[in-house]
Amino acid sequence: MDVTSDATSEWNKGPVTFTITVSNVTEGISCVYTLNDSEDIPIELSGNTGTVTVDAEGNHTLIFKLKKGAETLESETKTLTAKIDKTAPLVSEVKVEETEEPLFFSIITNKQVKVSATVTDTASG
Repeated sequence: MDVTSDATSEWNKGPVTFTITVSNVTEGISCVYTLNDSEDIPIELSGNTGTVTVDAEGNHTLIFKLKKGAETLESETKTLTAKIDKTAPLVSEVKVEETEEPLFFSIITNKQVKVSATVTDTASG
């Protein structure tokens, strides 16, 4: 079993799709996954390929398994993660202050400007 994802970075701004390819599909073998320690969720295979899409924000662990009946085939287990953060960081307490330091070149002011802000991001930190 091979599992790939379209994740673009450690944290993704939208859904992450996993593509599962099973080369040894035989009668009685099924493909399932768990999401964050859930019960087994069946994967619909078309030929020998299936997809799983995760859309919820957060840090997710997916375990893909091949099963024969109720028995997991341990050699055919893959664990992957998906980190999704669809919410932009919140910028607050923006302050712009002139300092006493002169600039060598300036269009608007002849003083250096200090800019500070508080930025929070609840999902990806």
